[in-house]
Amino acid sequence: MNLTHHFPKDYEALRDLTIAAVGDAQSVVFQAGHFLLMYDKSKGCLVSCVQGEPITPVIEPFFEAYGHFPILTWKLALKLMAELETPQKHVMIAVNDWQYVPKDVNRSSFYTGQIGLPQVYSETLALHSDSVALLEPKPPVSNAVSTAPFYGEMNLRNRHKNRMAQLIADGKLPPSARIEESNGNVVCLLPDLSGALQEAYCTGKSADCTGEVAEMIYEATTRTGATAFVSLFPSVCRHYVELGSMRAVEIFGARTTSILNLGFPSAGVESEATLIAECEASLHLFK
Repeated sequence: MNLTHHFPKDYEALRDLTIAAVGDAQSVVFQAGHFLLMYDKSKGCLVSCVQGEPITPVIEPFFEAYGHFPILTWKLALKLMAELETPQKHVMIAVNDWQYVPKDVNRSSFYTGQIGLPQVYSETLALHSDSVALLEPKPPVSNAVSTAPFYGEMNLRNRHKNRMAQLIADGKLPPSARIEESNGNVVCLLPDLSGALQEAYCTGKSADCTGEVAEMIYEATTRTGATAFVSLFPSVCRHYVELGSMRAVEIFGARTTSILNLGFPSAGVESEATLIAECEASLHLFK
C-alpha cells in the first residue's frame, strides 16, 4: 500500500485530486452526507441531525453545530461525481447511530419510521439521477431491522464482528495477526498503520469505528465492483478511517485499488468554501 497526504484548499484542487485518485476506474462509490442520530428528550424520539429537518429547542444547539456538515458534504460529493467520466457511480450515506443514542433507546425505531431520504438529500440527488445511483444496504438476515436507505454504524460494526469471527475460524488471517485468549474471550491483534499490533477483534466487545469503516468499504466495493472509493468524513475520525481503509483491502480482501479519504471539520462549517479550506485528504493506493 502507498499512502500519501494532501491539503487541497479550494474546489479546483480538490476536483483535480479526486479525478486523479479515481483514474480510469469503471466504477466508483462515494460515501457522503454522514449525519448524527440524536435523541430528542422533549419528544421521546430519534431525529437526524440535518439542517432542514424538524427540530426542537432541546437539540437545536447540536443542529447549529453539526447539521450543516451532512448537506455540505452531500452536495460536494455529487458535484465532484459530476466531474468524473466513470461509467458507474454510486453514493452511500453512513449514520452515526450510537454516539448520541442512549442505551435504553431502540435505534431501530428511527429506521422503521424513516421513509426514504430527507428532502434536501433527495432533491439534490434527483439532479444527478441520470448518472448517480444511491447504494443502499442489503436486506438484513433473519428478523433484523433494515437501516435502508442508510448504512447504520452499529449494523456495520456487527457485520464486521461476524466477518472477523469467520476469518479467525477459517484461519484466513495474515501471518502478522496474533490470536490470544483473555478472560475467556478470543482476541485478535492486527498491525496498525505504523506496524504495531493493535486489538482488532474481541468476542467480549463490540467493534469500533475502524471495523465499521473496513466493513463499509468491503461491502460497497464488493457489491458494485468498484475499484475506487471516496469518503467525505469528519476529520475527528481520521485514525479509524485510515486504519479501516487499509484493513478493508489487506484483511477483508476488498478489490478496490484506490481509496481517497477527504476529512473535513464537522462543526462550525456553513459553506463549501470553509469546508474545503480545512480539508485533509489521504490517498491509499493498492497494487
